[in-house]
Amino acid sequence: MVKPDGTALSACRGIEEEGDSFSSVLISSYKPTLLPRQEGDGSNRLAPHNLITSWYWVHSNPERPVPQRDLEVACLEGDEYHPQILSLFDENDDGRLDDSELTIDSDEKETLIISRLEALGLEKPRIAGEIQPYSINHAVTHGEWPPGIAAPVMATTRWSPGRRCCPTGYPAGFCPHSWLMPL
Repeated sequence: MVKPDGTALSACRGIEEEGDSFSSVLISSYKPTLLPRQEGDGSNRLAPHNLITSWYWVHSNPERPVPQRDLEVACLEGDEYHPQILSLFDENDDGRLDDSELTIDSDEKETLIISRLEALGLEKPRIAGEIQPYSINHAVTHGEWPPGIAAPVMATTRWSPGRRCCPTGYPAGFCPHSWLMPL
């Protein structure tokens, strides 16, 4: 969901409290997911990865990203949320949207934004997503891994748009990808 300043909603794993900056929040660690990585000599080794889940709007076939300016026109009126968006997303009825209210967690919310994007001439707008692994290359131990170094299960996202649990679009509770098991 686009914010009035043009940025997107973002959540970071391991942030225990909210604050103005990373210097004023409690940051906890997590155990990375081990995935195979090809080394320079061609061999494959298990290596730690940080999994980042991204959700974004696409349209048409073939799939193309919805331009930022179209998202802003669909969701905003000037520096404020469009009245329809505000009315539907404002769960605590305080007349504004905070970050906790910006999730697209119902078919009704998703349908509203789809209809507003279609009104701008976009064909078949929809939410897409991906899980991108980023290798962790600093402060990584070599040799034998200590017992329990791999996380037994790692959540790839705290929430997902609509009723999907992951970028594949499976219904919540049925997706094989919403939790990743270590190798």
